[in-house]
Amino acid sequence: NRVPKATVWTQNSNGNFNPFVLGGTKTYTNIIASASFSLDGTRIVTAGIDGTTAKALLWTQDSDGNFTLPPQILGGNQSYSDFIGAASFSPDGTRIAYWSANGLFLRDVKSPQSQPLHAGFRSAKNPIWSPDGKHLLFAGCKDASEENCDWWVSPAAGGEPIATHAAAHFHQLH
Repeated sequence: NRVPKATVWTQNSNGNFNPFVLGGTKTYTNIIASASFSLDGTRIVTAGIDGTTAKALLWTQDSDGNFTLPPQILGGNQSYSDFIGAASFSPDGTRIAYWSANGLFLRDVKSPQSQPLHAGFRSAKNPIWSPDGKHLLFAGCKDASEENCDWWVSPAAGGEPIATHAAAHFHQLH
């Protein structure tokens, strides 16, 4: 009985590939939406869907494949329509930012609890940390109208996000 395993491939600068199975020796049938290294390269955060239960998952591992945070189903009843994307470590490696259909979230790596950030947005995704870890840049829409969609800068500690107006400039140029 051969069950597919979720695998991440890394490539060294010399061109050698190093595959490792997410979860070490345990077999998963997960769908990987994103995987990202910590700034120091020692850990990987992975977001995806458990292929068996169809629940959203977020987990971290050492870059050698050992779990530092076991796979955790987020939000209890989340499913494919609520999958997690673009998870990334803060520059100091203490927090993880990720998005789902429910919005943008922050999580301390030592805690199983995630905190919503800007729940009032219709959509918020693709969080990018500032180099000092004090802000997040994200793509978001406050409502269904295109004029309220933009890239936003938000304090990572919470607070009102500020529109960059990059979307309007893009539309003027194209």
